Amino acid sequence: MDRTTVPLIPCPQSSNRINETFQLSNRCVIVYTEEFEPQAYLLQKELLRYTSIAASVLPDKETQNSNIICNIIELKKGYKFNTEGYSLKMRAKSITITAGQPSGIINGIMSLIQLTRLSTLQDTFIPVECWEIEDSPLYAWRGFMLDEARHFWGMKKSKTDFRLDGPL
Repeated sequence: MDRTTVPLIPCPQSSNRINETFQLSNRCVIVYTEEFEPQAYLLQKELLRYTSIAASVLPDKETQNSNIICNIIELKKGYKFNTEGYSLKMRAKSITITAGQPSGIINGIMSLIQLTRLSTLQDTFIPVECWEIEDSPLYAWRGFMLDEARHFWGMKKSKTDFRLDGPL
């Protein structure tokens, strides 16, 4: 794999590989601002689903006076982004996803999940290569082509596995 090209689909507008590794483990804490609470729990659920890592979730109010010594994943508001835009900044001890709207945070979370799935569990943590990514999708929607003529899934599987009957 080319270490200068971010391994994400779709490819973000700008990315830069940082020569550090974030250790994703059960000791990680997801910190969020109040408006991004649902997205924080989405990140927790997706990390557990794809990596078996059970990160804890805390509102930023509870962490201001505490001494968190483990790795932090922070979801915060950034006003320079459009509706779907986000920034993902990763370092050895912290990951920050910044966006103007919840939909931008979700895009950042999905990028982070893709990056975590490239590594495998080592003892009690997953080493994740660090990146700085900024992206603002060209279109406000994402999708895939479901071609039943070439590969038949059936209505039941399509609706349940591909979540066509409602929001994610």
